[in-house]
Amino acid sequence: MSVRRVLTVRILVILSVFLAVAGVVAACGRVDSISRPSSTTTSDLAPTAGITQPNGTLQTLSSVDGWTITLIPGTDKIRGQYDQIPESVGLSSNQGGSPPGPSTFEPSVATDGGRVVYSAYYGGRPQVYLYDIASGTVTQVTNDPADSQAAYGEMIQVQISGDWVAWQRGNNTGAIFLHNLATGETRQFQPRETVTSWRLTGGRLAWVEGIGLQQAQLYLYDPAVGSPQTIASAHGLVGFAMDNKHLAWVGGANGNEMCLYDLATGKTKKVTDASQHPGDLVLRDDVLAWVERYGDLSKLFVCSVQTGETKELDEFGPFNPELQSDGRYLAWNRGEEATGTEVRVYDTKTGVVIKLGDVTVEEDSWPALDAGRIAWTRAYRQVGKAMTNEVIMVRDLPDGPALQLTDSPWIDQPPSMSGDHIAWTRDSSPDGVPSRAIFVASHTGS
Repeated sequence: MSVRRVLTVRILVILSVFLAVAGVVAACGRVDSISRPSSTTTSDLAPTAGITQPNGTLQTLSSVDGWTITLIPGTDKIRGQYDQIPESVGLSSNQGGSPPGPSTFEPSVATDGGRVVYSAYYGGRPQVYLYDIASGTVTQVTNDPADSQAAYGEMIQVQISGDWVAWQRGNNTGAIFLHNLATGETRQFQPRETVTSWRLTGGRLAWVEGIGLQQAQLYLYDPAVGSPQTIASAHGLVGFAMDNKHLAWVGGANGNEMCLYDLATGKTKKVTDASQHPGDLVLRDDVLAWVERYGDLSKLFVCSVQTGETKELDEFGPFNPELQSDGRYLAWNRGEEATGTEVRVYDTKTGVVIKLGDVTVEEDSWPALDAGRIAWTRAYRQVGKAMTNEVIMVRDLPDGPALQLTDSPWIDQPPSMSGDHIAWTRDSSPDGVPSRAIFVASHTGS
């Protein structure tokens, strides 16, 4: 069980308990224009050159039953640890003692439409890069100036949707940047409060800024509108989801109303009521799904956006369900303390629940789902030994065979998938050195 999954779940459980005691007040209806975050537009991302990506050679590593696996050029040079803070800008001169040791760097990766966006650290300061799968070329998207103090321990989260790339530096307090790959224009959104979550879908950017558990604002930027909109104001708003047509969130007097905002018309309606404060949501076409927490028990529900018909699908332990949907299928990670985690898929067309593996033999997690195809990570159980490192799996739904794409002593991280392409990062080499690399598997046919 990964540390990040346990931490995420424990935080959500505590949050749900707090909200149940304190109560929440939310507005599920009109769109207002108060408290808009500031935004600026620029054509250059930075005036000073940063550290560029080392030269790399396009390497086709292997082919597995119609899938070709490629190392993104130069990513095997990504550094897994930051430089130690120089004493001149470190803690020794300000707070006494010695500067802290190196902090680890974790790349972020996302793929859409034959392109992969990722963050990488080669020294200086982490930057954002774009890889075109068809041509094999890498383009540096950001060129932020090197800053030892600002860069130390800094992570960059990235997302991509069509010709739009978005990223955020820092620990949820930095600005969100939205970059148009076709025009080269970049817009910066400076939050007033901590950003608890954000999404880039269909070229639209949405995010939540919260003040503890007492107040939250849900914002939407649509390039067709040209300025950020305040969509909903809620006390204790903890989650939302978005697809190409709608934006969904939880609000209402008791914090359990599922509200749906139509991106085309600007109208809002209530879809259904949850019994508890949902901790996770996913929305895609007619599929709206969420998880409700009951102490150490999680219940998964799925709802039709059109009819409001709701069905309870599953009960499992207090783990991050990692919900995914492609509009027909709904995938989730279910976990139990005694047995570990497994990935299941619900077919909304047939009503069938598909089990991807055998929990007594393997432990599955972190599904990625798109266009009837699912990718996930798997670790195998070994008698008398620790579990194997995680590998990348893929399967065509509903009844295709499960295919193992990787077989390495390295640790494969959760995949991102779009159509015929799967991207993932790999870290922690067999000798324990925090090395990094990014790979793409492309389906080329049988």
